[in-house]
Amino acid sequence: MRIVLLCSAHAVTDERVTYKQAASLAKAGHEVIVFGRGGDPQAQVMGVALRPLGDKREKVEGGIVGLLNRARILPKLFRAALASRPDVVMCHEPESAIVGLFVKACIGASVVFDVHEFWNETLASRMPGRFRSVVRAIITILLKYVGRRCDWITTVSPPMYEFYRSIRHDAGVDIIYNSPVVESFPLCVQDVKGPVTIVHDGYLGCVRGMVQLLEALALARRDVQVRLLVVGRVNPRDQALFDKKVCALGLGDAIELPGWVTYEKVGQLLSRGQIGVVALQPSPNNYMGLSNKLFNYMCCGQAVIVPSRSATADIVRGADCGIDVDTTCPKDIADAIVTLVKDPNLRKRFGTNGRKAIEATYSWANMEDRLAMIYREIGNRLK
Repeated sequence: MRIVLLCSAHAVTDERVTYKQAASLAKAGHEVIVFGRGGDPQAQVMGVALRPLGDKREKVEGGIVGLLNRARILPKLFRAALASRPDVVMCHEPESAIVGLFVKACIGASVVFDVHEFWNETLASRMPGRFRSVVRAIITILLKYVGRRCDWITTVSPPMYEFYRSIRHDAGVDIIYNSPVVESFPLCVQDVKGPVTIVHDGYLGCVRGMVQLLEALALARRDVQVRLLVVGRVNPRDQALFDKKVCALGLGDAIELPGWVTYEKVGQLLSRGQIGVVALQPSPNNYMGLSNKLFNYMCCGQAVIVPSRSATADIVRGADCGIDVDTTCPKDIADAIVTLVKDPNLRKRFGTNGRKAIEATYSWANMEDRLAMIYREIGNRLK
């Protein structure tokens, strides 16, 4: 089949969209094209055609400006998809899913809606406070409309699955966890001399617990030798606050920021740490979704610290691979750090359990099998 992936907010080199889903579909023998925002111009993915249509930098804008930037690319996505004559269109945002439904109306292509986030919450959060409840209600209605008309929906967490399952009342909903390709994430070394390294994967900003994590690091350093490795970058909007906090807390010598690296290199860099932290702050999207960094940490055999009362914590407790804490409280994060630094055997146990859970249940190889099943079923319907 010819499969076209449409992204109005994600880059054509997005980790989940391209390096996992598109690559797996190409490996299964499908012709795969990804249309989306710009990415690394040198990137190549075997069997996948990357077709950037917009500027990836537009994504970092918030509020109404960011939404307008996303809307501007929609006509380009529609024309590109229509010209490609796909059998299946996979869409990764609500607005790109609407584009996919227009393509379906024009040429009869099947539509898969791959849901990474609770879009009614993330889009509402970009609006001024007095408009959020109205926007949330409108987006929820839109998601229900799209969800009933797509041919299949894939989600990333059990709460998302339950939401879309309640809309469709059929078997066309599945969970494709945003889990890692095991071969790309080597095991870390827990027996280290000197400081233990905490890692944070991806963007670090206020909504991801930047302030709380920095304050926790400063508290933990009073009792143990520990440092922070950020495998990604600080959100540009929060850079000034990050610099101010690092200076005020005296953390300049305890933080390493190697900068953004390509997906192929993330695992090697991440495996230098012994403890992985998910410090997301409370919001419906943060707590009912699943952070892909969790699975990356587990794959590297790292003990993890995650937010209590979240879908992420449910995974961690089920696998017995870390500690869940109140991530709004720097002291609670610090206490968990100190516990893990002082007890290497506990770190090893958590790390071993996390890796076993990845290999047995959550690895991308398992998700790839589910993805192949979905597209076989769609292919059978097209015959």
